[in-house]
Amino acid sequence: MIPYYNLFQHGGKIVHAIVTTINKNEVIVDTETEWGTNIPFEYLIIATGSSHNKPAKMTADSKEEGIAEIIAQRDAVKNANKILIIGGGPVGIELAGEIASVYQDKEVALVHSEGHLLTDQFPKKLSDLLTKQLNELNVKLIFGEKIIFPSSGIGDGLSPLTLETDKGTRIDSDVQFVAFGAKPNTEVIKTLDQSLIEQNTTLVKVKPTLQLEHDDYAHIFALGDITNVKETKLAYRAGLHADVVAKNIIALINNKNLAEYKPGPEVIFIPIGKNNGAGLLPIGSIVVGGFITKYFKSKTLMADKFWQALNVTLVA
Repeated sequence: MIPYYNLFQHGGKIVHAIVTTINKNEVIVDTETEWGTNIPFEYLIIATGSSHNKPAKMTADSKEEGIAEIIAQRDAVKNANKILIIGGGPVGIELAGEIASVYQDKEVALVHSEGHLLTDQFPKKLSDLLTKQLNELNVKLIFGEKIIFPSSGIGDGLSPLTLETDKGTRIDSDVQFVAFGAKPNTEVIKTLDQSLIEQNTTLVKVKPTLQLEHDDYAHIFALGDITNVKETKLAYRAGLHADVVAKNIIALINNKNLAEYKPGPEVIFIPIGKNNGAGLLPIGSIVVGGFITKYFKSKTLMADKFWQALNVTLVA
């Protein structure tokens, strides 16, 4: 959605293609470029992120297709009477709050396998505050139960469906959103070296310097959701990783010592609509409410900051 035409201020090129293979000193792409299909490199940063069910992330490859996805989902919600959200992590909470705050006449249900919102790695006070705000919007919260998905799946989730939980609770809905199940996009890294991928998590193994773990690939870095760094997978952390990677590439060029990435304390802001929500500050694990969450995220969802980061003017 955000154009990349101002991304580089001092040279650099953008290639719109899919990398199919990573070799030690080149990547192979599916599109002809000025280098052909083989693009050589001295240093490589792998930042392929994660895939997630819609609407948290799109499946479309073009802006036009992405807009069409959003419009279809928005129209389905607008025309629905009953909306089911499966998953009570940050994505599910934010989506439930977004819908319930706009459409107060609709029935919104959220099913979460845990006994409370979020997971135990977050303070109970944060979960309780978010629960209170969703209750105030009449969101039906079903804890400690898992949806049993039919073998055929739920399609695009935009058609009426009756689903059942493992505890026998039947839920009718006109629209269903699956708000869990992020998967790291690490498949292409297997073309370089399959041993770099953790079998149980499919995350890529990195050193504290964010270089790939194997010494043969000291010139290749990974960052963001794909790494096996022990921390919650949140978008802002990719920027912290990028700072370390950029410094380390310069350090390698200049034969200097490399910096190590050190995971910081948890920090998160979860909006409940445009004017409410709750968050966790990194200092003292302080839980904050709607006023501060609105200031940092709820009002714009930080879209303006991403436009600014890519050096383009926000298109209203």
